[in-house]
Amino acid sequence: MNKTEIQNQLKKNPRWVSSQIISRVENTDSYLDKLIENEFKSDNLNDKDKKLLNELTNGVIRNKLRIDWVIKQFYKGDFIKINPVIKNTLRVAIYQFLFCDKIPEYAIVNEAVESIKLAINEKQSKLVNAILRNILRQKDKISFPDPDKDRIQYLSVYHSHPDWLVKRWVDRYGYDSTEIMLVHNNKPKDTSIRINFLKTNREKVELELISKKIKFERTELSDRFLTIKNIGELSTLDLFTNGEIYIQDISAGLPVILLDPQEGERIIDFCAAPGGKTTFIAEMMKNKGEIIAIDVYDKRLKILDENSNRLGISIIKSIAYDARTVSLDIADRVLVDAPCSGFGTLSKKPDIKWKQNWQQVEKLNQLQYEILCNASRHVKTGGVLVYSTCTIEPEENENIISKFLESHTNFEIENANNFISSSVVNEKGFIQTLPHIHNVDGSFAARLRRMY
Repeated sequence: MNKTEIQNQLKKNPRWVSSQIISRVENTDSYLDKLIENEFKSDNLNDKDKKLLNELTNGVIRNKLRIDWVIKQFYKGDFIKINPVIKNTLRVAIYQFLFCDKIPEYAIVNEAVESIKLAINEKQSKLVNAILRNILRQKDKISFPDPDKDRIQYLSVYHSHPDWLVKRWVDRYGYDSTEIMLVHNNKPKDTSIRINFLKTNREKVELELISKKIKFERTELSDRFLTIKNIGELSTLDLFTNGEIYIQDISAGLPVILLDPQEGERIIDFCAAPGGKTTFIAEMMKNKGEIIAIDVYDKRLKILDENSNRLGISIIKSIAYDARTVSLDIADRVLVDAPCSGFGTLSKKPDIKWKQNWQQVEKLNQLQYEILCNASRHVKTGGVLVYSTCTIEPEENENIISKFLESHTNFEIENANNFISSSVVNEKGFIQTLPHIHNVDGSFAARLRRMY
């Protein structure tokens, strides 16, 4: 086969495609969900292979440290210098050994060996064959760090999270709670949908889901959300294409409920794209009033506009501008859904834990504070300001609020208990969800009132 024929054959192999996506996630600023989404749009793989691709790619990224720990016990050489193509082929194979009981081990080895033979050469395929068969022969001898000697290293390696993040969580939540959260983060998460009351109601959506044999659960947090149990391609449903539902985690809807938007008001949404919260605000306003949606990226605002059109919303005006410096007329209510580390969303975006570090979070803190300060200038006297994130780190959440209130004495906290179930409200009156406790993304939201 010539080079083109080899590439075409490899593109039809979900295990090979998975290894290539993993490499791009690791070596570029590309994000896992977008790469998988792009692959799903191609015709290279059938539906069964796309499902396998999704499982393997997310599985390897979730469990990368654990898998690499195994490889290092059997690879005779400097792991850092290993050929990336071989490394990621081994990772995909070992993930299947450890987590995919229904796939025969001989098939896993054969697929990996044949891929390397096509992509590199026969010599390297023999190396892969030797490593994988050695692992299979000695599976019972695989060992992991001893928790009695170094509990942080054990949690970090076995549950595959950066050690610095594990240490922070153990210090804050304790060892046992942290381990539960790590386990939860490594499990695929149920998908939630928001029902668009502008076009339908919960009863009609539930009947449609039942007719499609899609299992769902209600939530006490809002009558507008359902959790889908047997997730498929929701975007292909008529409910989605007709704008009757929007795919959104329940936690992402809580800041909007806390904002409590009313018909006829003027509302500004800072950092609005791709529009999940913005469109929810419009729905709660019954599409009456005015919403200004700000985002620094024009391309993301185009997605917001597309979502608005699909949902039948006409009151949103999108503006591409820096949220730190934009100056507009004052509003009744302002939402700041701040850029953040995303550490509350690791169950569905596992690559975030490898892309973020604490230095980046500290830079985000300054950005978060600057956006919040500028947003506060747009709130009328008596108006409401809500600050939210999808992270569980105090430096991005309550610490930002504390710093803001020190220099903005004309604002005060309003207890979230007055607007949402107390099950997601902490002792300071802020919304704080934790993935392993509330079974939604980790998130934070604070409601502030401008007094004068």
